[in-house]
Amino acid sequence: MKKNIIYGVALALAAGLSACDSYLDINDNPNTATEGQLSASNIFPGCEGAFMNIYGGTWHYMGAFQSWQFAQSAAVWQWGQISRGDVTNETGNSGYSNVYAKVLQNLNVVLRKSEQEEDWGTYLAAVTLRVASLQLIVDAFGDAPYSEALDIDNNKTPKWDTGEDVYKGILAELNEALAKPIIPNKGTCTSLLLGDGAPASSWVQIANAVKLRLLMRLSNVQNVQSEIAALIAEDNFPTSDVKWSGIFANQQYKCNPFFGQFTDTGNHAPYCQLNIATQKVYEAGQDSRMNRYWLTQKDGRYVGWLSGTYPGNEFASSYNGNGACSNANLKYDDPIYLITVAEIEFFKAEYEARYGSASNAQEHYENAIKASFSQTAGLPADDAATVIAAWPYDQNNWAKCIGIQKWLHLTSVNGFEGWCELRRMKYPAFGSATGDDIIEHTKDATIDMDALVAGEIYTTPSWERDAQLPANTVIQRWIYPSNSSNNNPNTPKPVPITTPVFWAK
Repeated sequence: MKKNIIYGVALALAAGLSACDSYLDINDNPNTATEGQLSASNIFPGCEGAFMNIYGGTWHYMGAFQSWQFAQSAAVWQWGQISRGDVTNETGNSGYSNVYAKVLQNLNVVLRKSEQEEDWGTYLAAVTLRVASLQLIVDAFGDAPYSEALDIDNNKTPKWDTGEDVYKGILAELNEALAKPIIPNKGTCTSLLLGDGAPASSWVQIANAVKLRLLMRLSNVQNVQSEIAALIAEDNFPTSDVKWSGIFANQQYKCNPFFGQFTDTGNHAPYCQLNIATQKVYEAGQDSRMNRYWLTQKDGRYVGWLSGTYPGNEFASSYNGNGACSNANLKYDDPIYLITVAEIEFFKAEYEARYGSASNAQEHYENAIKASFSQTAGLPADDAATVIAAWPYDQNNWAKCIGIQKWLHLTSVNGFEGWCELRRMKYPAFGSATGDDIIEHTKDATIDMDALVAGEIYTTPSWERDAQLPANTVIQRWIYPSNSSNNNPNTPKPVPITTPVFWAK
């Protein structure tokens, strides 16, 4: 079955589509049809659709705005709020609710069915998406409902578990699913990610990649060296980017959800804009990925903008209108990435830098950059040569090398993961320049690109920055969502957005 047909299956299950959170949503209640009337292949694509809408849509660009990958245009000024640190208990509401109501609840049905049928490949697929979804919640809020979360018939007010406990639990779930008697060449459930009847061996590789990401997050705060070593020694990871592609149409609510948010197709004015922090790194490496992901300004130049500051009004002389700065080169059929080969290679480079050999670390570092060009951006691998020359591997500064290049790779690919890795790796780091140094708060001011050093980030200008975000500070978490706190007395008290999640301490 071709993926565009599978996409239709997911839409056939959807109900109550509305506004920006409606791409590929499964119905809220999986028992509209009785559970016995549905197969795993009926249900799983809808779970993926709800996950994609958050991971590749709303939370993708929110993460990118607050990690200096994107800057907001005057036309979509509201997205600049998160760049300034204006985070509220409504910031993560839609993603939180969709994960629990539309992904995890429906995956429970897939898990029950596949376990009853001893279809362990499909079981692994469902566990993998479940793990990725729960990791998403922890990485955003720091903690999450987990141990009591999915028995909503008997417990509508589940406790929130610590991030450490959730990670421990989902890692155990993944290990248990991987240990099942999986038949590698047996087909699995229909999915938007792999198609109809993809072999279980493909899900084993994806599960291993998700497990590697979990372990590398944990490695900052726990000794998981032996587990990472065993996984890397097995080296059974995807050899191509794991992405949802070939399923989008150039229609409202059927296009890539990120595209839909920032084009007229999604009923929003264009666009998100190139951040000067990424622009400087692109230019230092003569990086052709900037051509792939960003559009030139009206006179053919690339012109970036600042996080948290609105062009068009206060700076009208130089930055008036959406065409004054470089907008994202969005396409309706852009893929959504679960994990890329480049990320896997960066993780391997980090492992070697910390525990192995510098030469192996350098090899994986360079392989990661090449994969970012050839696999993800669709550019010649040889284009990576100028980037590798400009940003060579340095064992004495391995975290800086890997951190900056992984951050740049994830720009326009997965902004949420970019935010996660910025918090974990601590790179790019703040330099001496601030937003106030880069542009004056006057109508005729222009950006001073020389004030910013390539590979560094800057604090948002003081006249825009929210009081809860001090200078030279990365947003570390979102506030527990009001969709939980208004309905569940077990929701923890709010934690400052400057408090790191457990793996970023």
